[in-house]
Amino acid sequence: MAQKPTKMSVSLPALLCAISQESAVGKTTFMTVLADVLTLASQPYVVFQADDKPRLQQMLGTRVVDLQPDPDLLLTQPSLLRTAYTPLYSACEQARKTGTSVLLDGGAREVERLAGFFTDIELSADLDTWKLPMLAAVPVQADPESILGAAMTWRRMTEAVPNVRLVLVENLHDRGRIEQLSASSPARRLFESELLPLVAGSPRLVMPALLTDFWQPFEESGTRFLKVMALEAEEGAAMFGMNTGEFKLARGQVTRFFKHMQAQIESILVLAAKGNGDV
Repeated sequence: MAQKPTKMSVSLPALLCAISQESAVGKTTFMTVLADVLTLASQPYVVFQADDKPRLQQMLGTRVVDLQPDPDLLLTQPSLLRTAYTPLYSACEQARKTGTSVLLDGGAREVERLAGFFTDIELSADLDTWKLPMLAAVPVQADPESILGAAMTWRRMTEAVPNVRLVLVENLHDRGRIEQLSASSPARRLFESELLPLVAGSPRLVMPALLTDFWQPFEESGTRFLKVMALEAEEGAAMFGMNTGEFKLARGQVTRFFKHMQAQIESILVLAAKGNGDV
């Protein structure tokens, strides 16, 4: 019998990450939702991104600190691969004093570097000293590469930061639920042999499918969930070159997705009473 997932209740401020060694599994989407959920709850945060595809910066704008080192300097200063992450460490050190959570979007190519950095600076011990919890969301989809990437990430993060709290985020985009696949499918077999033993007992969130046709115009323009939901139909239709009915359909899809994810995130984070938020 599968072990029942335990409940998680992470208080803020915290170090909140989305990380996976596999690309295009929903890390940036999850972090965008998380930022908007914190905004609604009037919870302050700073955002860092370690990714060679800075999509989160496009969604959140100047709020995001890019941790990628200048590639032109790496040949002469290879230490930049590690020292580039020091602003993240400094923000974590100050988080409890300022009440500001630290958000990190870790790109697929950065997992090993981040894990090495966390190990070298002994982040686990520092988090205990600072009384700062760390939560890492590991997104996964129902395909073999994604499942293997999630398993590798789960192991590496556990090794690097033993006191990290890990959450599996099953992204249903394109492929649906893993456990609804045929028992003989490669993805299902990999899930049961490689990932399920690791995540047993840990919280699991579900990210519902968000139709590309509905979300793509907003994502490409860097329009956050809260902005989309706040737009009047006529204003939104004119802004995105849609007719009013099309925009209403898209806004409805986005709203349902966000509300679902908001409830999922609120099931693992201790949030203050919701306010109007500074969008």
